[in-house]
Amino acid sequence: MLDEAYGEYVANPNFESGLAFIKQGNPNVLVAKTFSKIYALAGLRIGYAIGSKELIELTERFMSLDNTNLSGAVASLASLQDTEFLEYSRLSNLRSRQIVETALKELKLKYAESNGNFIFHEIKGDVKTYQERMKERHIFVGRAFPPIDGYNRLTLGTPEEMVAFVKVLKEFRKKKGWV
Repeated sequence: MLDEAYGEYVANPNFESGLAFIKQGNPNVLVAKTFSKIYALAGLRIGYAIGSKELIELTERFMSLDNTNLSGAVASLASLQDTEFLEYSRLSNLRSRQIVETALKELKLKYAESNGNFIFHEIKGDVKTYQERMKERHIFVGRAFPPIDGYNRLTLGTPEEMVAFVKVLKEFRKKKGWV
């Protein structure tokens, strides 16, 4: 099973979806997709899987009869038709990622290369204090990921929101030991 929840965000030209394995006739490959990420339908909890007929039938044995609600079904079908929104979301996320990565490089803060709508980056301190300081400035950042200390998972917002985040991050750099 290949989880491609963030697949639509990937900008790496070397990325190849698991769908290629299915198209090649591999019967034991299942690709899971979601409408939660790039389609912004997380609250509706809707997704789907692609695979061989046999594998899908096997997977369906573990699903409840009420696993999809009408709102989720209608919204997901409409999302598939809205290619303009999909492209806007993709480009907005790419621009937001570039804004944050540029700032992290400038501040010499380590980060994991991202192909999603978040960046895992160094903060040089404890996450709880960092969260509190950011919250005081109306910026909400991610939680701790024990046992990895000194890093934060930042969900990317709009490019404008990321510009505001970077401004605060740079202010924190001026304060000894904050980032």
